[in-house]
Amino acid sequence: LQLIGTGSKGTIQQLINHNHFGQKAKVYQTKKAGKDFYVLIYGSYPSKAAANAEIGRLPSSVKQLKPWAKPYSAVKASIQSSASSQSTSHKG
Repeated sequence: LQLIGTGSKGTIQQLINHNHFGQKAKVYQTKKAGKDFYVLIYGSYPSKAAANAEIGRLPSSVKQLKPWAKPYSAVKASIQSSASSQSTSHKG
């Protein structure tokens, strides 16, 4: 599940701590409009239906963020895209 994407790593850390997400929460960094962008994902599910069912069990404050089932392939592609753009931007 993607819970939130934001330019503030602190916002994500507060959300993790406030909701006691622990090891089920992962953060990855990417770029959006050339700026650092952090995405909080939660859990790993065998199907989209299982992920959507988990949304119903999240705290109401998290549900207000409108989490959605994001396929792992999309997460991986986002990370790889960000990594490749960073490596080309560091070439002198």
